[in-house]
Amino acid sequence: PPRPKKKVAKASEIPIEPKRDTGTIRQARDGMRIKVAFWLQRQGRKASEVKLTKVAKADGDEPPDIESIVDAVMAELDWGSLVDLVEPDLLAASAEGADIGIGDLSITDQDVINAVNSVARDYASNRAAEMVGMKRVDGELVPNPNAEMRIDESTRNMVRQSIKEAFEAETKVSDLAAVIRESKAFSPARAELIAENEVRQAQIRGNLASWEASGVVEEFRWQMSADHTCCDICDEFAEGGPYPLKEAEQMLDETHPLCACILVATKIK
Repeated sequence: PPRPKKKVAKASEIPIEPKRDTGTIRQARDGMRIKVAFWLQRQGRKASEVKLTKVAKADGDEPPDIESIVDAVMAELDWGSLVDLVEPDLLAASAEGADIGIGDLSITDQDVINAVNSVARDYASNRAAEMVGMKRVDGELVPNPNAEMRIDESTRNMVRQSIKEAFEAETKVSDLAAVIRESKAFSPARAELIAENEVRQAQIRGNLASWEASGVVEEFRWQMSADHTCCDICDEFAEGGPYPLKEAEQMLDETHPLCACILVATKIK
């Protein structure tokens, strides 16, 4: 017999709100913030223990080799250990987003629900690795040259800036340990930003998965958040549209960290 049609709510517009704050989202965000803060603090201590006097290659009046120092620092950081720490919180957020979307569309087809939850799980697993420049191949973490929104690259940039400023202030190579340990790269404030951004994105992607799997959302518009400041690509997105749903993933990939703009489904079968 033919399969029953998917049941969805009759609604003219349904939003995906990045700043929607549920108990599950708060718990995921707080959990990730604490874990990332602890991890960054531990990695900052490890990085500050690198023997930099020889690495710097300074000779007489020659300036220290900043890139060699940065390379030595980054080599000490155990990026793989962060993946398993954050994956459960990313999964909680993406699954919550999926549940929100399922509820908004009143999806009752169990096959669709299972497909949405599978996408949410895959997102959490893939993103946990991607955020540190890795991917999973046959269950193993390997470098991913195509990873986007990587915190390992931003860490390198922050460490480089801290060292550069230290040398501009005539800090000795032997005194760099404290500079590295206290760099913003390893700060609690950075852990908070990482957790906020990653949990927000996970919730969005889970919610979007429900739209895609439902087969009933055809178009959406981009609505800028109330706290948006001019001007960036979000302004362009908001001026255009409506967009076919298939463009949503790419558009989300192009936005800035902590984007709070809202996707609004405008054409639903």
